[in-house]
Amino acid sequence: MPNGTENFSHGEVDRILGGAECVVFDFHLTLCSELFFKGLGESALARTERLLWEQNHILSDQWMAGEVKATQIADFLSVPLGISASEIEHRLRRGCREFALNGAVWSFARAAADVGKRMALVTINADVFTEEVVPSLGLDGVFETIINSADCGEVDKLKLWPMAFDKLGGGINFTNSFLIEDGQHPAKFISAGGKAYQYTDDATFAGWLDERRRA
Repeated sequence: MPNGTENFSHGEVDRILGGAECVVFDFHLTLCSELFFKGLGESALARTERLLWEQNHILSDQWMAGEVKATQIADFLSVPLGISASEIEHRLRRGCREFALNGAVWSFARAAADVGKRMALVTINADVFTEEVVPSLGLDGVFETIINSADCGEVDKLKLWPMAFDKLGGGINFTNSFLIEDGQHPAKFISAGGKAYQYTDDATFAGWLDERRRA
């Protein structure tokens, strides 16, 4: 995990965010690009990706919704992988605790928090995110509120984002918030009245930050 924080002034952060009071970050493929089961090794990881995310996406969806737990996922993977369920879960949890964050995103998140922006992390994620990732990476020291789909039983970001706004209070809503996330969610956030940046990779994001801070 990167330890440094790039030096952004309050004015630079405001320019980057278009004056938004709140910054909402996604986790998977934005703040972090690591995979849950990286600790299983390359071969087993590839099989797990196929088994869980491609061939049995209903089960993985249930995991993200909090309807099944990591223990049940490990049980499901045990026979096809030929690894005990307890060992799979052990490696899963250890891998989560060792996640590396995308440096430019993490640095800017810390900088935005340092200048007093309201901070939210909203993620479609599993039970192990709350149990292992958040405490091990100290995410709750930067983000005022963390909304994880598995804790809420809800996987629709259009419902999860307002949950974060409600927890933050102070009139925070779409219109005074800025989302940093990959994929199609930034377009949804903009349609709801907010501002957003569609994350692709750290180098591109760092270049965008530099351009915006000097505008």
